[in-house]
Amino acid sequence: MIKKADIEQLSNSEQLETMEMLWESLSSKPDKLSSPDWHAKVLKARKAKINSGEEEYLTIRELKDKLSK
Repeated sequence: MIKKADIEQLSNSEQLETMEMLWESLSSKPDKLSSPDWHAKVLKARKAKINSGEEEYLTIRELKDKLSK
């Protein structure tokens, strides 16, 4: 088991690389991961706001385009 102290001794770039490896490992097995209940509640609330016209969300591309103007 890796200890927190071991991680803290890594450089920032090593920590990021480790995090990317962990994410790659976790995301390769989506059937083994479950979202917490609050995720579904947040998504449901966001969808309701979008459907009511109360909120609008942008794609990353739309946001980048908007910020570059």
